[in-house]
Amino acid sequence: MEPLFILIGAITGILITLTSIGGGVMMTPLLIYGGVSPVHAIGANFFYVVFVKTYTSLRCYLSGDVNTQYLKTMLKWGILGILVGFLILKILKNFYDLDLILVYVVSVVVMGALMFYIISELGFSVYFPRFALAGFIAGLVTQMSSIGSGVFGLMLLSRSFPEVRTLVGTNMIFSIIITLIAGIGYITLADIDVVLTLTLMASSVPGVWVGMWLKKRIHENSMRILLFVVLTLSASLMLMKLWEL
Repeated sequence: MEPLFILIGAITGILITLTSIGGGVMMTPLLIYGGVSPVHAIGANFFYVVFVKTYTSLRCYLSGDVNTQYLKTMLKWGILGILVGFLILKILKNFYDLDLILVYVVSVVVMGALMFYIISELGFSVYFPRFALAGFIAGLVTQMSSIGSGVFGLMLLSRSFPEVRTLVGTNMIFSIIITLIAGIGYITLADIDVVLTLTLMASSVPGVWVGMWLKKRIHENSMRILLFVVLTLSASLMLMKLWEL
């Protein structure tokens, strides 16, 4: 299975670099469908995303593409969302198998992301004027699934920033902080497969290089199509996994 993990890590690194969206929306479903337990798949994704996004986040901050006022509001409410998500998982864990819970949670989150994307592409804007609400939702779903800090942040706030680069930069910093905090909280709930996590991290390096090379050569419309394909594939994988239960 190790070659499969290396391939998944590299592909996800490319996608994160191209779309600026967290790898969880693709990597977590791939790992789960590939036979990794949901507990270990989500645990690995938390620290994989932090590792891959660190360099890009630093570049965004140094370039001045971060609105610190919006970021503070998003982080404050994002942390509250993390706490709520943590408590929900902790309570549910006492009554149900954590692997089963996480399969359903990841499925709902991935299909929700696909639905949001389709709505936005059809011209119906999903507009949340309050950064607090967007931060809370992103924090909640990130803690419960390791997915959401990137994809939901971008979609919910797409009309709230005057410039796209500021939206991406602010959301990138928000995403890495929220994912790290949620990952630390997750350690207290479940085990982390260290070997799997390190394998995915190592394989992401060439993926990021390839993604940076491709980003300068791929048209924006092509990246939008790529994102739709990724979300559709992820949703399909989780539906097939649910069918097997």
